[in-house]
Parts: sequence; C-alpha cells; structure tokens
Amino acid sequence: MPQYRISNPARADIVDILRLSQTQFGDQARQCYQALILAALQALADTPYRIGSHDRDELAPDLRSYHLIYSHHQAKQPHGTVKSPRHIVWQTTTCRGCQTPS
Repeated sequence: MPQYRISNPARADIVDILRLSQTQFGDQARQCYQALILAALQALADTPYRIGSHDRDELAPDLRSYHLIYSHHQAKQPHGTVKSPRHIVWQTTTCRGCQTPS
C-alpha cells in the first residue's frame, strides 16, 4: 500500500474540519467525513494523477488539487455517506523538505 505524508498545517486543518463536523452535525457525520478524507488520501497515494486530480502549476510547481467528492463512493459507512463534501486536498507528488538517507 503506497504511503503518504501529511504536513503539520494540513493535519491541523483536518482536526479542525472533523471537530467542526462533530460540533455541527454529530458523531456519525464526523465519522463519515473522516472516512471520506482517509479514502481520498489513500486514493491519491495509490494513483496521484487519478481522475479528479488537477494540475495547479499556476499556483505552485508540482501542486495538484483533488475535491473530496471524487472519493465519495469509496467512503461509504454503515450509517451513511457525506452528501456534499466541501473540501479539497492539495497535494504534491514530490516530497518537499524530505531528507534522503545518507
């Protein structure tokens, strides 16, 4: 299974998104949104240039965007799915700031 790395600011954003989902819509909604985010991250790790992943070189080199709606069907939960996801995953296919082993 391919791996992915989440930056600290992105991790903080995800925590805030899930906290807001919990507060506004309840625990089941938070669980659904969490499953959706995880499905999207894994889908992008598996296939970074998948359908729905858009090149955003006009913003930064090697930047891509992927709306969570494209992972909607992979994130079905026993108590439902997210009907209208509103977030976008921003990704790069190269590891910025990564250290290579010496």
